[in-house]
Amino acid sequence: GMPPPGRPAGLACQSGPLEWRLELRVAFTDPGRYARLGPAVEQIAAAADRVLHYPCHPLAQLPGPQPPPMYAALCRSTTEMVVLVDPAAGWIALSDSFGTVLGYDRTAPPPVALLALVHPDDRGAAVATFVAACAGRHPTDPVDLRIRAAGGRWLIIEVVARSFAVDATAVAVAYYGTDVTMARMALRRAELDRSRLSTLVDSLSDGVLVVAADGRIVLVNDACRRLLCLESSGTTVGSDWPALLSALRKVLVDASAGLELLRLLRAGDVAVAGRRLEFTDGRVLEIDMVPLRGATERIGAMFQVRDVTARVAAARVLAVDAQDPVAAAASALN
Repeated sequence: GMPPPGRPAGLACQSGPLEWRLELRVAFTDPGRYARLGPAVEQIAAAADRVLHYPCHPLAQLPGPQPPPMYAALCRSTTEMVVLVDPAAGWIALSDSFGTVLGYDRTAPPPVALLALVHPDDRGAAVATFVAACAGRHPTDPVDLRIRAAGGRWLIIEVVARSFAVDATAVAVAYYGTDVTMARMALRRAELDRSRLSTLVDSLSDGVLVVAADGRIVLVNDACRRLLCLESSGTTVGSDWPALLSALRKVLVDASAGLELLRLLRAGDVAVAGRRLEFTDGRVLEIDMVPLRGATERIGAMFQVRDVTARVAAARVLAVDAQDPVAAAASALN
């Protein structure tokens, strides 16, 4: 028959705590199948929920047939942490790095569920990788999980999960983990520094533009976009150098000479200051360029742009006055 009123031709059954956001979803192409399969799906979801709460304690040895000594030695000596989870029996650490990284004794790990070592906020992701691996869907990207070390410190472990058959009736999931705590901390510090730098640069009245060696714009502040009339062109971080030059061609008094100057500045190996560009709206901009170098090679160029229109106009008036003594005297009287 048809599904009960208000029930769709499919199910989404919650498994585990709500904060894990895990659901068993089944769609029925034939709504009539709900009457026959709906209760079974709900029972499967309930069983999965019980399994998630069932304590999965450490195992003394691998489930199923034991591997050859050479295979076991290879597993123990790998730099990755290798943990095998048998849903029906428990878990076992196969590599010595489980002890060297986390501080636990691999042969006598803590007598707790493996999930108890995972940070509460990361348990949903850990269970999701387990469920996906059991279903044969192996994610291409690793997952970061915070794991509690023996001393209580949380380490960030980059994890990949893979499933395989233990025997004809059982499936186990192997977790391969690498300690990326320091790398992730360095990345976060770099992101924080980049954010602070971006805030500082955006607060400057001068324009700042950084172009990588491959021509990508990696930094451009609002002042630079305004001074170079780039707002309408959509030039921003990620745009390329040729697109910027194309936008400037429309607003420079002498586009050919101006663009050639910019190309020479970007290609230069020494810092240059005070080069000027005249714009069709009457403004004069002054440009400085500093080459950026890495450890062994040049990695880009930084431009600083400022509006010197008033200064140039004043200098021109003074130059005219110097050539005309009568005008100079009148200027002095005024």
